[in-house]
Amino acid sequence: MKKIKCFTLSCKSFRSNLLTALLRSRMSRFSLTKFRSLAAHLYGFTLAEVLITLAILGVVAAIMIPSTMQRVTDRQTVAAVKRAYSLIENALQMSFVIHGDPNQYLIPNGSSDSYSNPQVFVERFNSFLAYSKSCGAPSSDNNCFGDIGDVSDSTFYKVYKNLRNEIGNQYMSVNGAGVFNGILKNGMFINIQNIHNRPYLGGFFCIFRVDINGKRGPNRYGYDVFFFPATNKGIINNQTPGITSDYYGFHFTGTNRCNKSNTSVDVQERGVSCAEWIV
Repeated sequence: MKKIKCFTLSCKSFRSNLLTALLRSRMSRFSLTKFRSLAAHLYGFTLAEVLITLAILGVVAAIMIPSTMQRVTDRQTVAAVKRAYSLIENALQMSFVIHGDPNQYLIPNGSSDSYSNPQVFVERFNSFLAYSKSCGAPSSDNNCFGDIGDVSDSTFYKVYKNLRNEIGNQYMSVNGAGVFNGILKNGMFINIQNIHNRPYLGGFFCIFRVDINGKRGPNRYGYDVFFFPATNKGIINNQTPGITSDYYGFHFTGTNRCNKSNTSVDVQERGVSCAEWIV
């Protein structure tokens, strides 16, 4: 179509007003249509929908959070047990290198399996560990580790619980037996006990009991209290030669005493071999 040319001012004004009106009309229709289209797709949630969603999230959280926290705790326990193992093993090996084989300087106590000078080993071993508190030999008036643990049914000893959450006897005393109690700078409690001469294991033998998180609970064997039996070769396990022939070595190694369902062993031994299972 041939365009009409305007030469007069009135014609030009008419054409300009017409174009402006058409443009406004198109823009108005376009905006209104778009708005109606968007408005048709916009809507909110009802209260029932919100409550149902929150209930589902609550159920999922109740299922997932405990298992997640347990996995975190398990990883922390494994790391702490391995750290305790490393600290004790390194201190043992350093003491052997610097001070020699304990069999060479410990004096057997007559016909018994004990030594007359166990403190010599303790002093040499402890020189390679960093303590925040050294309490010396356990005694009734030397409460190194503070007010933790449960009162035994049969005695007034404060005792740890075993793997099955049972209260044992004085053999599970928090203060421990043996020759030394101390608190490491990393917060771990360490008790050195049963320094004996065990022929089947090559002579020198001792047990390190470690509470990996100090005063914090649950204060139970196999959970935060672990045992590390050692000879003049270092920390031992159930593959150590002669282990099955020795009473102490056999009782503190292997997985038999780290089994909750095993009730055939003594109460005070349930959980004493869990460190080997972890390491």
